[in-house]
Amino acid sequence: LYLLQGELAHSLGDEVHRVKAGMAIHIPQGVAHDAINTGTVVARMLVSYPTADRQVVLCEEGQE
Repeated sequence: LYLLQGELAHSLGDEVHRVKAGMAIHIPQGVAHDAINTGTVVARMLVSYPTADRQVVLCEEGQE
């Protein structure tokens, strides 16, 4: 994930990483992760996957 704009608190397993525009984070396959926009602008990111077989689960705040 490469952050183009904004700021994120990106949890990766048990760790939380502060990601700012211009930074990248690698998310290993099978590791639970999520991101919270902590900035004042829309967070825009470029996401690439090593395979076409991917699963995405989007949750609204308060849902699990």
